[in-house]
Amino acid sequence: LKAGLHYLERKVNFQKEGQISFLKANVGSVLEQLDTLLDLKVNFESDTADTRASIENLESAITKCKAEADQLFEDVLQRKDKADSTRNALNVLHRFRFLLYLPVTIERNMAEGNYDVIINDYARAKSLFGDTQVPLFEQFRKEVERRIEDLRRVLWQQLRRLPAPLDHHKKIIRNLQHLESSGDPAWESLTCRQSYLLSLLDQTKESHLARELADRDHGSGGAPPGGEESGNAAGGGGGTTPAAKYNQIMASSLGEYQNQAPVRVVLVEAVCDVLCDQYPHLWRLSQAYFSGELLPPDTTLDPARQPHCKALLLEVISVFSHSIRGSVLGQCLLPTDSNPDYQQLLAQYYRVWPDISVAVITPWMPQIIRQVRACYSTLLTLDLPNDALDIVANLLLDLRVQCLQWLFQQTVEHVKGLHWKENWNLEEPEKPSTPGYTQLPSHFESVVLEAGQLVKEVVLVTGEKETNVLELPDVRRDLATLIHNVVVAFAQCLEHLCLSDPDYLPDPSGGGGGELTSAAAALASGYQNPHGGSDGEGPPGVEKQVLITLSNCAYMRQTVLKRITDALVKIGYPEKEVRQGITQAASSYEVLQERLLRAYLEERSDPVIGMIERSMYLGGFDWGKVYHPPTDARSYVKEILLNITHVQAEVVSVWSGEVSQLVGCVVEGVGEEVCRLLSCVNTWSDHGYTQAVIDVEALLMALQPYMTPAARAPFEESLELLPKLTSEQAKQKTAALSRFRVRMRLVMECFATDADAGATADSTA
Repeated sequence: LKAGLHYLERKVNFQKEGQISFLKANVGSVLEQLDTLLDLKVNFESDTADTRASIENLESAITKCKAEADQLFEDVLQRKDKADSTRNALNVLHRFRFLLYLPVTIERNMAEGNYDVIINDYARAKSLFGDTQVPLFEQFRKEVERRIEDLRRVLWQQLRRLPAPLDHHKKIIRNLQHLESSGDPAWESLTCRQSYLLSLLDQTKESHLARELADRDHGSGGAPPGGEESGNAAGGGGGTTPAAKYNQIMASSLGEYQNQAPVRVVLVEAVCDVLCDQYPHLWRLSQAYFSGELLPPDTTLDPARQPHCKALLLEVISVFSHSIRGSVLGQCLLPTDSNPDYQQLLAQYYRVWPDISVAVITPWMPQIIRQVRACYSTLLTLDLPNDALDIVANLLLDLRVQCLQWLFQQTVEHVKGLHWKENWNLEEPEKPSTPGYTQLPSHFESVVLEAGQLVKEVVLVTGEKETNVLELPDVRRDLATLIHNVVVAFAQCLEHLCLSDPDYLPDPSGGGGGELTSAAAALASGYQNPHGGSDGEGPPGVEKQVLITLSNCAYMRQTVLKRITDALVKIGYPEKEVRQGITQAASSYEVLQERLLRAYLEERSDPVIGMIERSMYLGGFDWGKVYHPPTDARSYVKEILLNITHVQAEVVSVWSGEVSQLVGCVVEGVGEEVCRLLSCVNTWSDHGYTQAVIDVEALLMALQPYMTPAARAPFEESLELLPKLTSEQAKQKTAALSRFRVRMRLVMECFATDADAGATADSTA
């Protein structure tokens, strides 16, 4: 280090010695340069003093010349400056005419609705002059922004204005996004469209409700002109059935349909049309929103809005469902709930509707179901979530179930009134064993099958994604009950023709049955056949009416109920429930048959039995004062036989298969009365008891075909009361019976022939 230090010191000293040596070697040249600089300074100072005066003179001359020139060319120069400024302004205007004319262009295109042109021009202006610092351009840019803000306001107003096509709204949404409008125009459009649809449904409901209340104030009760009358008629045999009423509705013209339709049916059609027209737009808009189609670029979807949108969509479907439920079903099939929100719902959609006759609304239920089903089919094409579809599917299911119940209930009411259609004209039996019948059972059969076919077409047929009502245990159970009620209703109709208490079918052993109604007597006395009898004659007597009704009852049991069962099963009704309902209802006909049988026997047996005592003792006859040997049966015996032939002929004319039973019962009553009268005789003459034996055996011989063990017993008891005949008296008896057989041959052959025919019919049946 010390050696290096000494080296550096030597180098520095050497350099100092080199500068001094340089000056020493060139000192002459340096002095010459200094002398030259001094001479230059002296010469410059002398020259400056000489030229200063001339320069000042030149400056004053130039200034004076300029002033004179300005004075001479001032106007020309001013015009030149103005021309230059004008030229420069025109150049600027031509170069930047797009920005300068843009406010006026925006106003003109707004008036013409050319929003796309405005948006394109605005985007171009922003790209060209967005960062300008030129005051003029800044002023025009602000004016353009003011016009664009007006355009945004107009577009928002159009977005909220409904109804409008969905494509138009989508275009507005994109325009607002291109204009960088604040907010979410797509979501705003979605909520506005949902609110509009709700208000439209509510307005539709309120307008039809107000119309029904106004009609009610005028006395029509919410039904169309003649609606109540037609509804009442549908409940009785004098009017059309609900199924026939529906067929008339479908066959009517548009004008007739609109005049006949109840307000609530029109409401259902209106809300279905509203939903089918507007809901697809709402659903497609929501799908476009959540698919990102309507979102600005580089924008993410808010996940919280998806459940909110679902709630909006479900709310519309729920309002639609409640509007129909409240007007058509009322509070039927609704659960009981004390929740305040639920009670408010009932007050808003259900309790506001006044009561309406089921008979008025029932014929329109198939049409209502068709409308809702068509609306449901439209919703199915949209691929909606199951929550929304389930609401309409449940509504449709409840409408179908209620339609099933109401149609059968109204059919029951109609069937109960079919007795007014009875014309008492007997049809030709298909077989000798078949009971005679009128058109009434066949008319009942057609009514049931007509209702069954309508229920099958409307209720039992299952559309796409609909619940099969026959898979519901409650519906199957109700179906069996409804079929049972319809069949029992016809038994009540038959009973109403002849017997009292038509609404009650007591046990046959309970007594109190068999009384003829005053209606039957009125029919017998002043009957006018609404259909016109084939022979143009009046109705038969009350007794024959009972017999015909009895035969109709048997015909129902043997033939009609089987045909109805087979027909309903064939068109798709569950066999188990159909057979269960009809089998249980058949017991009503058994009960009715017993009551009618007793009623007929009372009406026919009592006159026959009542005349026996009077005819037996006619002319003061005394069994103890018979002084001549008998030669024939007495007249009262022949009168008994003739009266029985009347009963026999009446029964044969209606139902030959029932001759043995009915005539046998009459014969039994005759035997009991004869036995009673003979047991009351205190004194017998010889010829008197011989005559009594002849009379009893004549009855036994003539009525042999109808002598059941019960009928034979009183006659044999009568013979046991009488003394044994002597041989002479036996001969007299034999001769008298021979003579009786000859004289009453036609009557006895009549009994034998009809009894054989009846026995054959009974065995065949």
